[in-house]
Order: sequence, then C-alpha cells, then structure tokens
Amino acid sequence: MNIKLYSNYIFKLLLLWLVIPAITAFLTWLGFMAILNYYAPYGKEIVIPLTNKFSEPMELVKATEVFDNQSVIQPFNASLNGLGRIDLQMVTFGDRSRPNDITWQLNEVKNDGTEVIQREGKFPASKVKDWGFLTLKFAPIIDSACKHYELSFFASRTPQNQSIGFPMFKVLDSVEPDNRTLIVSENARQRASSSQSSLVGSFSYYDKFN
Repeated sequence: MNIKLYSNYIFKLLLLWLVIPAITAFLTWLGFMAILNYYAPYGKEIVIPLTNKFSEPMELVKATEVFDNQSVIQPFNASLNGLGRIDLQMVTFGDRSRPNDITWQLNEVKNDGTEVIQREGKFPASKVKDWGFLTLKFAPIIDSACKHYELSFFASRTPQNQSIGFPMFKVLDSVEPDNRTLIVSENARQRASSSQSSLVGSFSYYDKFN
C-alpha cells in the first residue's frame, strides 16, 4: 500500500514537473504574441530608401517650399506590397511663424494617367523640426507592389513667409523621369523637376503582405 501511494506521489510530481513548464511556456507565448500584435500588427518593416545615389559628402542643391501658390509632389514606384509608412526630411527656414496645417495626399496613378486617392491627411506645420524627418503612417496598402504613386503636399492660405520645405541633394546618377520631384506653381501652372537632385526619405512596407 505504501509503495502504491509513493508511486502515485511520484507520478503527480512528474506530472506537475511537465505540465507547469508547458503552461508557463504557453502563457509566455501568448503574451509575446499579444505584445507583437499590439506594437507590430503587420509584421516587420521593410525599409527602402527613396534613393541611394547621393554624392559623398551630400551636397545641398536647394530647398523647395510648400505654400499657398506652390505644392510639392514626389512620384515613386512602390517596391513591395504593404506600403504603410513614408519618411521625408524637411526644413523650416528658421524660426518663422507656421500656424497652418499641411495637407498631404497619396494618389495611385493608373496606366491611363487617371489618379485615385489612396491615403490622405494633414499635420500642423508648427510640428515640423528643422532638418528633421516627417513620418506619415497610414493603414498599409495591401496590393501596392509595382504601382506608381504621387505623394503631394499642399498648404492652402499659407503665405510664402510661413512656408516649410524639403531639402534636395545632388545625386550621382540622373533620376528617372517618372520619379523626379515635382514643384508645381499654381500661378504659372507649371511643373518643374530636376534630374540631378532628390529628396531624402524612405518607404516602409510590412512583411505580412509579402
């Protein structure tokens, strides 16, 4: 009888020794997945620079302004599915007043030239840091790969002395025509672009969609 009780006791100890770690590991995994889903619901970010053709050292060509009579458009071809974040370097031209909002719009450009708004929003110009990076985060575009987009920035009712801008740096190789930064003058109704300079920035895609 004592041997039987002793055997049952050993069996229960072994069972606890196996079950408790298994439960602990399972709960740990659940916690990890919950944290991952909260902070990275779309998986890892895959960051691709706007261009890596800058001269060394980087040479500033100009800074293009955004105000009521001038907008800036950055065309690009999406490399992967899941486009969900864009980062661009900006300048503020000193301590000038910047009380207005900047509106941005991300359009998909179809093969026939028509444009479809995919994402849009606005941010206070006062929040822009001189030579800092603007981050635009939005719901990922599931099927963005190999599509052509235009990212536009507007500043209605904003005089030029309250503008913000994007620095453009010299590139070693000519920028492809479809990806050249466009400076649109509302007065002249013209689009100016440069093949020898580029904005500084990157596009982030999420591996959940690839």
